[in-house]
Amino acid sequence: DYPGATKLALDLLQRKRDALLRWYISLRCEREGDNPNGSMVCGYRMHNDGEIDVRATYCICSAASLLNILTEELMEGMLEHVVECQTYEGGFGGEPFAEAHGGYTFCALAALQILTKAKGIKDLEASGVNLVSLRDWLVHRQMAYEGGFQGRSNKLVDGCYSFWVGGAIAILSLNGSDLPFDSGVYDNCHDECGVTRMIDDDDDEGPGLLFHQELLERYVLLCAQDVNGGLRDKPSKPRDFYHSCYNLSGLSVSQNVLSSKRKPSDEKCDANNILGASHPIYNIRVERVKFMISTFH
Repeated sequence: DYPGATKLALDLLQRKRDALLRWYISLRCEREGDNPNGSMVCGYRMHNDGEIDVRATYCICSAASLLNILTEELMEGMLEHVVECQTYEGGFGGEPFAEAHGGYTFCALAALQILTKAKGIKDLEASGVNLVSLRDWLVHRQMAYEGGFQGRSNKLVDGCYSFWVGGAIAILSLNGSDLPFDSGVYDNCHDECGVTRMIDDDDDEGPGLLFHQELLERYVLLCAQDVNGGLRDKPSKPRDFYHSCYNLSGLSVSQNVLSSKRKPSDEKCDANNILGASHPIYNIRVERVKFMISTFH
């Protein structure tokens, strides 16, 4: 199912896993935590001598968990640092005491989901996150008029937050799951990797995601889509690869996560608008996540 080039890439990753882990550890930046015990917390730099923020933490958690190099040394102080990035609004900033932002909130929440699973912590609340304020901040990012998400308080809607905020809400909805790599995507087959959920035809569907999926789908397809192809921030803005990627990623999450029906949320939408299922944490196709886990775990 995978061409020779993919085999070469996987062989390279297998050989470079130890070197990659050493480089990740070289990016550690330990400090005294802002907590009653003053215990050590650890952020990560984006590159050598680079800035420290939760983007780096997420990227390391994501790649390391798939490659099975998420060691105790790598995780030490990591979760505590991310928790300290939560703001008074409920969302997360790139670093402690920064403004809550949709992109950073996704990175923080996805990293926390990976870390709590790896550490055997039962749910996000047990990690120290204020889930009530986080949920409140996230759900208030969807704007009633446009249907899309804004990335910060008092900002305009931007199509890329279809994934950054929509994906964060999806991850929040998976909180407490027993599956080690839960995607929230339903399948008809038993999944030994713990990525997909079994469909139970006897049960009604659950409450779904905590945002209006039909309105988001309308925004992506009718407002963010350029008539000449590609997707954009909003009408009047030019199309580009970045917004094409994250509009489609958010649309996939909206259509597939916690929905066994896999149909357009708006009956007026063509069934051809249904996208393949992507993992809300890794933002790659679910079957690719399964393949990585079966290869490296």
